[in-house]
Amino acid sequence: MGPTSMLQNKNERDETTRALIIDQARLLFRRYGQSKTTMSDIAEATGMSPAHIYNFFSGKNEIINAVGDQVFSSLSDQINKEIKYKKDLFRKIGTVFLFIYKHNRDHSIPKDDGLFIKICEGIDGWEFEKKFEKFVFETVTKILCKASASGISQEQIKIDARTILDCMFFGAVYTEIFRYLPEREHEDRVRHQLEFIHLALLQRGYVI
Repeated sequence: MGPTSMLQNKNERDETTRALIIDQARLLFRRYGQSKTTMSDIAEATGMSPAHIYNFFSGKNEIINAVGDQVFSSLSDQINKEIKYKKDLFRKIGTVFLFIYKHNRDHSIPKDDGLFIKICEGIDGWEFEKKFEKFVFETVTKILCKASASGISQEQIKIDARTILDCMFFGAVYTEIFRYLPEREHEDRVRHQLEFIHLALLQRGYVI
């Protein structure tokens, strides 16, 4: 076996080990939360020593970021896959809208002032919610650009995309008021909200 093959095999083993650490850490974060999960816990779950974990990550914060990247990539890949083969532009927006609704429904945490939405259970105070929101904003903006008429400015498109995003992530998607509605009834209300968004876009001049 030549030096190139040996290096390739080592890189593959390292990637496999990193993936195992990330997967086990994600499970622990989900079960116990990031603050209560220690490097020793992660090492025990992977069958490695803490010292060996440090060969791949500088510490728990780097592992938290890696878990966040994994979750973000998974969600963005799912959305891209779902909208890729839909020709109808508004169906693309509707698909994103319903995806966000279902995710928020499954990841909502009761708070005194409403519901707090998290991309990944068990991880607090990280930036991937913003990263995911930016991805959705850019996705919706691209769809609106394809549907826009000549009289609609790029600035207006961004404003309209932001308005749709606000609906997705907040009032129209999941609020404390609708928390105890049956799932089917709640989803029907979300679809009804989509009809209003569609009508508003048509009145704005979008070909959608």
